[in-house]
Amino acid sequence: KKEMNPFDPKSLDNLLKTEPSSIKTVVKVDSQSNDVDQNISDEIFSKVKLDNRVLLGRRGTPINRSLIKLSISNNIAVIGTSDGVLLRFNVDGTGDIEEIEVSRRSEDTIEKIFLDPSGSHCIVSLKSSDVFYINNKSLRAKKLSKFQGSLVCVAFDRFTNTSQSVPSSQSESSLKPFLVGTSSGKIYEVLFDSNGREKYNQLVYQVDTQVPITSLSFINLSTENNTEFQTFVFFATSNPIRLFHFLGGPTIQKLFSDSLLSGQSNYTDLPGDKLHRAEIQYNGRLLEKNISFVILTKMGIYQGSILFNDLSISSENLTMEAQLVPFPSNSPLSSLSDPLDVVSTSYHFLSLRKDRIHVISRLSAEIVQELHVTKEIEGYPSAIVKDFQKDAIWFLTDLGLYKICIQNEDRFVWSIYLNKALNSDEKCFELALQHAKTKDQRAEIIRVQAQSYLNQEQYEKAALNFAKVDISFDEAILSLLQCHSFGVTNLLNNANKNLNEKIIKSLERKGLIALRIYLSEIIKRLNPLSKSQITMVSTWLCEIILNHIAEINLQVERPTEFQVHTKADLIQILKELLRTQKSLLDSSTIFNLITSRNDRVLYLFYSQIIGDYDRVIGYYFNDSRYMDVVNILTDAPFEKVESMIYKFAPVLIEFEPEATIDMLLSKPRLRIAKLLPTILRYCTVLDQQSQMTELPADVNHVGFDFNGRKVNYAIKYLQEHIALCESDQSYGILESSAYHTLIWLLSKYDETDEKETIKFLESIIQKLNDGLLTVSLDREYILRECRRHNRIRSVALAFLLLGMEEEALKTVISFDMELAQSFARECLHPTKKKKMWMIIGKYFIETE
Repeated sequence: KKEMNPFDPKSLDNLLKTEPSSIKTVVKVDSQSNDVDQNISDEIFSKVKLDNRVLLGRRGTPINRSLIKLSISNNIAVIGTSDGVLLRFNVDGTGDIEEIEVSRRSEDTIEKIFLDPSGSHCIVSLKSSDVFYINNKSLRAKKLSKFQGSLVCVAFDRFTNTSQSVPSSQSESSLKPFLVGTSSGKIYEVLFDSNGREKYNQLVYQVDTQVPITSLSFINLSTENNTEFQTFVFFATSNPIRLFHFLGGPTIQKLFSDSLLSGQSNYTDLPGDKLHRAEIQYNGRLLEKNISFVILTKMGIYQGSILFNDLSISSENLTMEAQLVPFPSNSPLSSLSDPLDVVSTSYHFLSLRKDRIHVISRLSAEIVQELHVTKEIEGYPSAIVKDFQKDAIWFLTDLGLYKICIQNEDRFVWSIYLNKALNSDEKCFELALQHAKTKDQRAEIIRVQAQSYLNQEQYEKAALNFAKVDISFDEAILSLLQCHSFGVTNLLNNANKNLNEKIIKSLERKGLIALRIYLSEIIKRLNPLSKSQITMVSTWLCEIILNHIAEINLQVERPTEFQVHTKADLIQILKELLRTQKSLLDSSTIFNLITSRNDRVLYLFYSQIIGDYDRVIGYYFNDSRYMDVVNILTDAPFEKVESMIYKFAPVLIEFEPEATIDMLLSKPRLRIAKLLPTILRYCTVLDQQSQMTELPADVNHVGFDFNGRKVNYAIKYLQEHIALCESDQSYGILESSAYHTLIWLLSKYDETDEKETIKFLESIIQKLNDGLLTVSLDREYILRECRRHNRIRSVALAFLLLGMEEEALKTVISFDMELAQSFARECLHPTKKKKMWMIIGKYFIETE
């Protein structure tokens, strides 16, 4: 300072040129953050100096003054100087610096400066205990009434207009009542009128013991529907350190009067004997129910919160929590000076010392950075304050004003929470994940958590975590297996001869369960194109699950309810795995795994889902479970079971005729010619049973349905098959063999009135006359079958099919005159028609 006169303009220019390199900060890397480089670019906090106008007079010439006090709100800064002058200006560089003279007496220095949230109203206290008020429209300080004791703190309602910045041009009348705390433990309520004069200045509260009120704050609250209004007041005292909180109102006077009447002591004692400063922060609006505070003491920094437990506003619903963060010992110079002041951010405290600013982590209580202050260049530190409206931090020395810039403040928070989690606080794993910024950070957290779970023998949780991170498959598998093996080895080394084998088996089972969980999660995350990997992992997983199921089956003769549920869950998991990965699994390998454990249920399930119906149907058929065979054939795709239908239908129709017919009807495109063995087998069994006087109890009568009604299932099938083919061409091709077979069955099994046979033949004749018959019929075969079974009316209709109307008439004239007359009436050929009526007349003459 002797060599460079700061009041010389040339020296000032040289000072500004040398400052950038001098202001570089020294980074103290947190030992818990491994990925921080020792570079300026990795600094979280840095200080940037404003212009030096505050050191110049009104004419732009340097003045021999020091900057000693600071208050900033809504970007409006008020600096107190050593010569009793206030400098008021906008820190964004707009407007001029206004000088306001408060006192000309050199011994009457400025002690405190307070700004309201808008930055428009200022309260200043002097060493002489005088208090002045200045608003933004005036450069004249107005003296306020005397208080009992010197003014220590002022509280404006910070909650008003906190959602947005308040214009600095707002009028004086907008200043609402505010509170003043004094060194004698008294709290006053003060209100100005629209002209800036004191309207009232009255005592509202007195602390029992006359101790200084070091910090004071209040907010006006309301419920969601604005039906209830109350006031919350919070202040701190020194010697002893106590935190007072009051909730009531709606006015401040009523709040304190009600408290005095109730006789309740609304305070919390904190250890320590001297309180330097308390800072109140509002995190969001009231409905977020969280007000935090920071208290600077000689022992350290208290950080805490006041929680509104529900939306109803009452003192019973408040909870206060406080925790001491001792001053860190990881700085060799930290004990050389007591802290002068402190401000807080979301994750750090900034503690002002005589020659530096300590940046202390609120989470780890360690110094993570130091901002050094070069006294010869930057001056002596005097204040550090926070602009709550703009969420900005400012730092004052006797030579200048600096802004504390913050860059990525939460960049290392995840690693701090991770270290806390490793120190037996597992809840911090989730907090670490919430604060992780990159994919690699999240992967590291999950990997460390997985290893922590392994150390605690929580294998299932470890497996889930390993599956979430991109570590090598081999590494994860070995970690799970080695940890399990390590546990078994420790037991074998440390246990006595009478080691309980159940403990080892339990460890082995846990290891396999963890492996199963890991493989299940890995399959979900594998690329669908990685078919070889999916096949390998799925096959291994199948073997592990089958092994677990087999263990449950062999463990006890009578399994517990838990074991039954566990087995059912495992079977369900395995079925889902087999179903989803059936196209990639090697069927022969899976069959070998299942058959080696003699699990018939899974054997049949897997056979069915991969379409190996030969195995399934063969198993059920050999076990005489014919209904199961029918059900499988019904549900299976036609192209996969067509040959098996022809193969097994002759037996199925004997034991389950009705279900078999329903199954056959559900399968379009079946060939009747290939079903003839089935129909013939049914007829053979039906004939045999019809000759028996009494059927055995265990034999199903194929001629009756489930309701006991008489039915011929072969005839029923062919009738419905022909009807479906005629109504829906997509159902299948209509074959002549269907007609011929049905004629044979009807002529053999129809009733004596030939009702069904006649109906069928008449439908054929009608289709033939209309040109709708799409198949070629052997009409002589139809005539032979009708004659063979002596179906006279049917024989006559067969003659009509052959175009032999006279023979048809002669066949039935002596048997059914009405049918014979219908033949004559329906004949379309005139000559034949006349001749047929002549035959009928001759028959009447001869018989009458």
